[in-house]
Amino acid sequence: MRSALIPILCLPRLFLLPKSVIAALCLGVLSSASLWGRDINFTPDKPDGPAKIQSALWELATPGAGKRVGGLQDTVVVILVPHLGQASASIDTASLAALGGRVLAQSKSLMRVSVPASSLVAVSELPGVRFVRRPYRPHAQQTWSEGGRLINAYDSYFEGVRGQGVKVAVIDSGFKGMEEVDGPPRWWYYDYTGEGIYVGDSVHGTACAEIIHDVAPEAEFYIYKVGDLLDLENATERAVRDSIDVISHSMSWLGTGIGDGKGTACDIVNDAADNGILWVNSAGNSAKSHYYQPWSDSDDDGWHNFAGEDETLGFEAEKGTEISVYLTWNDWPETRDDYDLYLYFSNSSGDLERVAESTNVQRRDSPVEWIEYEAERSGEYHVVVYKSEEARSRRLKIWSLNRNLDFEYSSPERSIGIPADAVGAMSVGAVDHIFYGLGWIEDYSSRGPTLDGRIKPDLVAPTGVSTVSYAPDSYHGTSAAAPHVAGAAALIKSAYPSYSRTQLWDALVDATVDIGALGRDNDSGYGKLVLPVLLKQLPSTGLFGYSPPAVTENPKSVKFGFEGNGNPGLMGWELKNNAEVDILINGKHYGWASESDDYDWQTWFTLLSEEEINSGQNVIEFRNQANQNRTVSFSYWELKDVFFVPLNARELRKYISAKAIAGAKFLGPSGAIVESGLGDPFPSPFNAEVTIPFALAEGGPVRLAVYNLLGQQVRVLADGWLVAGAHRVHWDGHTTAGAEAASGVYWAVLQAGEAVQTAKLALIR
Repeated sequence: MRSALIPILCLPRLFLLPKSVIAALCLGVLSSASLWGRDINFTPDKPDGPAKIQSALWELATPGAGKRVGGLQDTVVVILVPHLGQASASIDTASLAALGGRVLAQSKSLMRVSVPASSLVAVSELPGVRFVRRPYRPHAQQTWSEGGRLINAYDSYFEGVRGQGVKVAVIDSGFKGMEEVDGPPRWWYYDYTGEGIYVGDSVHGTACAEIIHDVAPEAEFYIYKVGDLLDLENATERAVRDSIDVISHSMSWLGTGIGDGKGTACDIVNDAADNGILWVNSAGNSAKSHYYQPWSDSDDDGWHNFAGEDETLGFEAEKGTEISVYLTWNDWPETRDDYDLYLYFSNSSGDLERVAESTNVQRRDSPVEWIEYEAERSGEYHVVVYKSEEARSRRLKIWSLNRNLDFEYSSPERSIGIPADAVGAMSVGAVDHIFYGLGWIEDYSSRGPTLDGRIKPDLVAPTGVSTVSYAPDSYHGTSAAAPHVAGAAALIKSAYPSYSRTQLWDALVDATVDIGALGRDNDSGYGKLVLPVLLKQLPSTGLFGYSPPAVTENPKSVKFGFEGNGNPGLMGWELKNNAEVDILINGKHYGWASESDDYDWQTWFTLLSEEEINSGQNVIEFRNQANQNRTVSFSYWELKDVFFVPLNARELRKYISAKAIAGAKFLGPSGAIVESGLGDPFPSPFNAEVTIPFALAEGGPVRLAVYNLLGQQVRVLADGWLVAGAHRVHWDGHTTAGAEAASGVYWAVLQAGEAVQTAKLALIR
């Protein structure tokens, strides 16, 4: 009997056959021997035990039955679940310690502890404890790559958009070989499992990080390794503290809900979304290995009828195949309706042999049963469900981890994984990169709707791509699709640093091309991801009051602000477009630019009269008419080197310029270009706090840190993407560890682009 519940990753596919061939093979196998009319003719004998302890732990809770774990006699690792609506802090840890228990890890909602097995009953009765269960543990679900090209990521590289200034976190259970992969230039990791960040057999998280790095090569990476649901909650809270912009999570936690967007895993995702993080999640690989129907028992023998009088759910499996099957029913978060799950093998005589079972006694436990079994023989296997006499009839949902196990009675609808069903999750389905142009959804890619009626997935992205981690095999599954979307989000955020989570979501949705059924649907969501060319956003602050462009429709329009003195001037720009672009000056239509020959760069000039130029702020807008009412396709166009030269300018080098590629020049009140650099810190010397001013001529990555005279770093004051303009930071005289720095001379070191400047700081206590 196995009872631990685990998150699932999308396992890579081992081979690729045409869909018609696979369908024929499946039909041939299933028709070779009828699976109808299978009767299970025994009645399970259910044990009895403490109501607040998961029945899988009852044997350990019996005096003298403890098992040696980690060298400690009678020690077991369990999860303490607080009462509904309460935090884990409500659990009495002082009394836990008195019972020989030790807190190993704690999140907002859960507590992982080691306790003597003989104390399990006493621990379950501690104040604040609602239930004691096993941990939910993780398990695998399964270069210029094909995917980056297909989603059009690389075109933005040449416009200077490569993910710089964006923080992306990969939360996964396996990062084997991560230290050996040619990965991002800046990345940090945190191991919540305690086993070591690179320890283990899984390269799943490493491959996800590879794809994101391929799409957004200059993004900052944060690698969080998790071992159970408690770790996931802690990792997410750390992501909030680390100011992460995008989380990529190619995992499912099927034992934590039923698919209606509720449960602990979904709560974790929604908390991240509420804190401004875009959470990108694989949709799951269960479209062909999912079953969802109400309880049926026509012969009233306690065994579920899957179809007609058939009491088994059949599928084929090869020897050595990992068979992982979940059963849940609609009675969350805790149930008293007792169901059991069994796995049978059909032997050469046609008889059914029971090979695995999950028979937890549901009293206050979650409505979940789970089997993990390695097939010892090739052939026909059957899932069977039993309901105790007292249990109510519920709706049953059955999932298989392995997407190559095609259920006899599969239900592709509502197969979306968890927490891909969360409101705050952008869930991603899969299209093999070979068929990306055709938009053929992979037959295993999980579908919606959610059980509460929402459309899922939200979009689809490439799979079956090349990675170093899985070489020489390709990386398949929705697990490979999700990081493509996370990388695309990093590119958009890099081009438009001011974008909120909601704006990132909308930008990704608007960068889709509809496929399959017309409009948004439960197979592909809004469609397949195809990014527009992303141009660097000009700062939204400063003297101009600049209005940023809308990336979402490649775009509809782009606006630039510039200063005028009431005199005429020469306006110029370079444009590459395949549809007419209208020019507006201060909101009034001025003219238009025709299509570029062979979609190549063309330089345009126009003379603006005194009547057309305001004294002070002016705005020029470039509006692509073809994109104003876009539904499916969109017009590609690019813009750069927009400038205005007053005719009385003495020096051409002082022209007012805003480069859509390189970023905007920041102008002082006189119109002169401000250079990047440090100002004079004040007050000097200082006691409590010093203000360090600096200016940036162009938006970009900035790092400002304080060093002592020995060259040792004392404190980092700024580290990230900042817009062009004037900035100030403050130092309170404390080190990174929070200790007071000693009196003396320090140096503020500013790194902006390739320039490095320093300023002296004098601290007097």
